[in-house]
Amino acid sequence: MNLFPNEKKILSSNQDKVVLTSHRICMTDKDWGSYYSIEFFLENISSVEVRRSSFIVLLILGGLSFFTALYLQSNNSHYGGNEYAIFYLVSFVLLAIWLLSRQRVIRISSNGGGSMNMDVKQMSKEKIQNFIDELELAKCNRIEILFNRTNNQV
Repeated sequence: MNLFPNEKKILSSNQDKVVLTSHRICMTDKDWGSYYSIEFFLENISSVEVRRSSFIVLLILGGLSFFTALYLQSNNSHYGGNEYAIFYLVSFVLLAIWLLSRQRVIRISSNGGGSMNMDVKQMSKEKIQNFIDELELAKCNRIEILFNRTNNQV
């Protein structure tokens, strides 16, 4: 990313995939033969959203399977086998898939244009909030500079 005159890099995140400067925000990503890049000027940002999601159905099914295994194990004399082991295995697999399905995403939308979706599963809540605060402060500073330029030219 080449910086414009008077543009300063403020911070970068997600292993330098996202770069915030005093003028714009840019996200680039490379993965197995594909390349993705999006950037927009800070004054064009319309919203910032943090979303956390997972497949809660897998958690529920895993829990039901686990409690079924407990029930079958406690009543083992009635059934005479180890059917409960299968339910333990199923509950473990479902809970593992649920853990892997959890996502935390920051979505930055521009006025009438595209949006930037950043996977921030590895970032703590404090780091996410710090990133959003820095982004909003940079946007306020950018708008103030543009407003002052417009008023000085009139």
